[in-house]
Amino acid sequence: MKTKDLIRKYGWEIMPYLSNLGVKVLADSNVWFVDNEHSDATNADDGIHGHSFEVPLSTLNYAVSLCTAAQGDVILVSPNHTETIADTGTASGATTDELVIDKGQIHIIGLGENTARPTFTFNGATDACCVITAAPNVTIENLVFVGELEDLANLMTVDGTSDGLTLRNCEFRDGGTAILETIHQVNIATLCDRVTIDSCRFFTFAAASSTLSNIEVATAVDMLTIKNCIFKGDVNTDGMIDGSGGTGTEWYIADNVFDNLDAATGKCIVIAAGTTGFIVRNIMHAGNDGTSPLTTTAAVCAQNYYSNAEAASAAILTPATDS
Repeated sequence: MKTKDLIRKYGWEIMPYLSNLGVKVLADSNVWFVDNEHSDATNADDGIHGHSFEVPLSTLNYAVSLCTAAQGDVILVSPNHTETIADTGTASGATTDELVIDKGQIHIIGLGENTARPTFTFNGATDACCVITAAPNVTIENLVFVGELEDLANLMTVDGTSDGLTLRNCEFRDGGTAILETIHQVNIATLCDRVTIDSCRFFTFAAASSTLSNIEVATAVDMLTIKNCIFKGDVNTDGMIDGSGGTGTEWYIADNVFDNLDAATGKCIVIAAGTTGFIVRNIMHAGNDGTSPLTTTAAVCAQNYYSNAEAASAAILTPATDS
């Protein structure tokens, strides 16, 4: 339903509601509603479903297919909404076990708090994931992504033409046992610029980990921002944020908290030697005694601290060399 039609149906009080959610809409922006818990939910382009929570759509994948790119469309996903994603896809649409974000300049907002947040569980094939493809300037807020398969490759892949992606207040986590582990949780492809990951939480299982990174970043990714996030779990040698695959420019990694439980070689932030930008005010724990969990040479660093013991204060400045 277009914003002007929402106003016609619900009155101007709908605008403060959307504004409180952080939604900036134009008169011709569509607002779509998703809730698979509702008895009248379905996937149908019938002019009725998807225009309110009274008759919502069943899947986010279908709601994305109804959006118009670059129009500022908004998708509201209800509290307690759940989906199981068992495959990787190439386009949004009626397929119920895929999740493809392929429309640019859309805003997806999950409603609800804590355990009531919309949750997407990935199992079936090891390549099952949320695919963001050819969709610049997408914003995704307050969704939970859960890997429920042994050695799941990725929870989310972001291709090189999806510049300007924002992930805000989302949670990425493994399943409840050591065998249900994801290799990479968010995987950002070469040439994908201006990605912002803000106030998100990343959890992996605490033992026998197959996880190589929480955020995997390919080469030639510029203006990446990762801030106010929490990382905890057993992540192997590549680093919780792994940018070792190639250089980028103007990264900003700030005000994050890391707890890498890997006792041997675990790292927190690893970026390629030529990557520039700022790494500031991060607090890190990693079990590799006597070794800093931060690897960088060209970025400007300030007020980053680490500890090798969970019971000790994170009071070792890294890098240790002052100007």
